[in-house]
Order: sequence, then C-alpha cells, then structure tokens
Amino acid sequence: MRILRWLDQWHWVWVALAAPFLIFPTVARSFAMLIIPGVWMIGILARREPLRRTPLNPALLLLAVMVLVSLYATYDLAQSFLRLTTMVLEFGVYFAIVRSSTTNKGWWIALGLFLAAGVGVATLGLFSATTASKFQFLTFLIAPVPLIRTSLLGSDQSVNPNLVAGTLLWILPILCVLSLRVTRRFQVIRHAIGNIPGLVMLIIVWVITVFVGLVFILMQSRSGYLGLGILGTVLFVWLTMRRRIALGVFLLTLSVVGLGVFAFLVMGQGYASITWDSGSSVQTLEQRIEIWSRALYGIQDFPFTGMGMDTFRRVVHVLYPLFTVGPEIETIHAHNEYFQAALDLGIPGLIAFISLYLGSFTMLGICWRASLHDNPNLVHPILDNLDRAIILGLGGGLFAHMIYGLTDATIFIARYDIVFWILLGLIAGLYEQAQSRERYARMLAPLPPETLE
Repeated sequence: MRILRWLDQWHWVWVALAAPFLIFPTVARSFAMLIIPGVWMIGILARREPLRRTPLNPALLLLAVMVLVSLYATYDLAQSFLRLTTMVLEFGVYFAIVRSSTTNKGWWIALGLFLAAGVGVATLGLFSATTASKFQFLTFLIAPVPLIRTSLLGSDQSVNPNLVAGTLLWILPILCVLSLRVTRRFQVIRHAIGNIPGLVMLIIVWVITVFVGLVFILMQSRSGYLGLGILGTVLFVWLTMRRRIALGVFLLTLSVVGLGVFAFLVMGQGYASITWDSGSSVQTLEQRIEIWSRALYGIQDFPFTGMGMDTFRRVVHVLYPLFTVGPEIETIHAHNEYFQAALDLGIPGLIAFISLYLGSFTMLGICWRASLHDNPNLVHPILDNLDRAIILGLGGGLFAHMIYGLTDATIFIARYDIVFWILLGLIAGLYEQAQSRERYARMLAPLPPETLE
C-alpha cells in the first residue's frame, strides 16, 4: 500500500513521461496509452478515488465513448491513430491538472505550465510557421522570419500559422490580465517579496506577454483577429455597460467592422489576395464555404458515429469532391471546430464538445459570483481581487477561441490542443477552490439565533 501511495503521489510525473510517446506515437509506443488508465487505477487502490468529480465529467464520458465509436467508423485505424493517442493523453492531462490545482500552490504551478506551453507554441510558431503576406503594413516585420527559420531549421520545416494563432488565443488574454494586474499591484508585490524579485516578476510577465502578442500578430490569422476583436468588444461593453457611452462605442465598432468586411469582400481584397510561401492552403472565402458544405454532407451521412478521427482530409476528396480546391491541396480539416467535432465523433461528440464550453463558462460564472462575496479575512493581500482578473483571463481565452472555431480549427486537429485541456483543468481547479472557500466561509458564519435557541 505504501508503494501505491508513493506512485499515486507522483501521478503527474507518469503522465508527463507518457506524453512524448503519445504525441509522437508508433505501434511499438502504443502501449504508453495504458499509463493513463494505470494512473487512475493506482488512485483507486491508494485513495479509493480514481478521478476528481467535476462538472465536465459527463461531457468527458460521452466524448470518450464517441472516441471508441469513431474507431469502429474509421476507414483506416492508422489514419486515426495519432488522434486516439492524443485524446488519451489529453484526458490524462485534464484530470492531472484538476487534481493538482485544487490547492492554491498547485493551481499557480499549473498556470505556470499553461503559460510555458504557450511560450513554447509561440517560439515554435515564430521559427517554424509558414509566413503569409496578408497585410502589407506587416511586411517589414515578416520579411526576416523565413530567413531565420531557414537558417535554424531548414527550408522544409513549417507549421500552419492559423493553428499557432488559435493556440495562442487561449494564452494571450490571461497574459494580458496578469501583466496589467502585476503592474497595478506592483507596490504591494514589491513590499511583499522585495524590490528586486518584484521588478524581475514585472519584467518577465511583460516580456512574455509582448512576445506572445507579437507572434500572434505575425501569424496573421484572420480567424484569430476576429476572435480577439470580438472578445475585446464584448469585454469593453460588459465592463462599461452602465455607461451611456458604451452603447455608442459598441454600435460604432459594429459599423466599422461591417463596413470593413463589406469593402474587404466587394473590392476584391482579403481572402482572394492571400499569397503563401507554401502552395497548399485554402486561400479564399469561397473555398471555405465549399468545404463547409462538404462537411455538412459528411455529418448527414455519418450522424451518429462520425466518419472517424482525422479522416475528413482523405474522405472529402473521395466522397465529396471539391471544385475550388484541388486534390493536390490537402484539406486537413473542415475549417470549423464544431463541424470537425461532428465529422470526427458524430453529433453526440459535437454535443459533448459544446458541453465542455457550457460547463466551463458555468464554472467561471460560479467562481465570479463567489469572488464578489469573499470574506476579506480569507484573501491574501497580494491576491486581493485577483480572482476576478484570473476569471476574466481564463474565460476570455476560452471565448476568443470559441469565436475562432467558427472559421478555423485547432481542437481535434493539432498536437498543441493539449493547451485547451490544461485550460479546462485550470478552470475546474479554480471552481473547486471557490467551492471549498465557500464551504469554509459557511463554517465560519455565525449560527442564526433560532438555531442557538
């Protein structure tokens, strides 16, 4: 029993050791998938508790069932194998993060892992992403990037910039929130931990934020810009909704965006004028619309099982030939995360995917409400009102990517979507802390007079 408890104590280490084998799988490495359920079994034996109970568990159970069902539907197990191993890892990461982040210290360590993953993706994107020239005013910034990438990695190494931008959308809002909060509370932090450590913290947070922000801009993802722009508008209106000027600014923003989109399409600019370094990409709005129509055909033909994970790229050219996109251009995904979820895992999988969003926003709403009624005696001076800023950052990243997912896809597609599952784990951990804090506050509350009588 002592050995089991020791193994269970280091549960996150076993998940981390399994990660390289599941992210870059082979047939010989497929046995690494057993590590994740093995960790859960050790939890059952050591603590009589295999997994944390979270509001997302029903959706995760349905998602796991549909992953197994999709293996029956796929035309080639080898084609779906990468997504299978990645999904197993992502479930393991989610529950490991939830378990570790139920304490304040563990939560901040998990947040550090989340931000480190974002910096890693940004670095990969800076030196490996296929550069695009979509906006002329950014040309002077983009021009040196291919030269740096070629000198470091070779000319044949590249990743899709839209996938990088979609991943950074989860990271950027929380980084902005932390930077502003650390700056505003710098004097308190300086007195708490010292001048030099406080200054180092301020510099590090801002350097990371500026770096990730610049990489996000250089990716030139229109879907990413759309998600971040709508998030900024919604936050501005929500935070100032009691002021009359908010309505005017909101209407003005909608008008400017509407006119910009109209000019973008009618004047022949935008998607039709995109040029890429690589010759294989969906370049026009017309191509996207055609892909969406083929995705709907696929959902109609495979409504309950889906066509199998990561098979749309092959099936679309066989069953639903495209007229504006030739077979030489690999249509990796449906350019819509919700269509992609239904294509891979059927309509039940789509329901589970949407439920993850609904459950996460519900948990954040409960945390926000709890933060408004916190007992001041239970809050550390440095963390005063920080919960609300954190909630805005986590929820903002989730919302921005939700908008991005309407016109592009990262989840169910790229290896970096593991960042999404870390984010969900952070939200569930914050929710668990809010619930524990609320229970503790009720314990400290005085009993009503009728009870004492």
